[in-house]
Amino acid sequence: MGLDMFLKGKRYISYDEREEISSKLESQYEVRVIELDLCYWRKVNSIHNWFVNNVQDGVDDCSEFYVSPSKLIELRDLCKKALETGDPSLLPPTSGFFFGSTEIDDWYWADIQETYDRLKAITDDPLIIGDRSRVDVYYQASW
Repeated sequence: MGLDMFLKGKRYISYDEREEISSKLESQYEVRVIELDLCYWRKVNSIHNWFVNNVQDGVDDCSEFYVSPSKLIELRDLCKKALETGDPSLLPPTSGFFFGSTEIDDWYWADIQETYDRLKAITDDPLIIGDRSRVDVYYQASW
């Protein structure tokens, strides 16, 4: 038990694509959405806290929340700034039911670095952000 966090990409399929994919799968069922696992965190409460305050309007109820491209870029840039300045107040830890440690230690900074690296890859992907964008991004946590 603990704080599990997911960033998912969803691409909704056009009618023509649905027929093509369903026929390739030899299925009578229609495929409507392709879901991508973009990022997974475990007990990275500072990042969860950011999503709650900046994406979820303070609501922390394990629901799925849409994350705009601008919010992904904002979090990526904030991680980079925190790493460059060594300022943990930019992404402060928060306590919660099985949320993990609130210490500012090597684990905290490794989680911020990993988040930056993943978000950089995601925001550099033209299928997620840019002229060819065809994927909507959602954040969800559970505990």
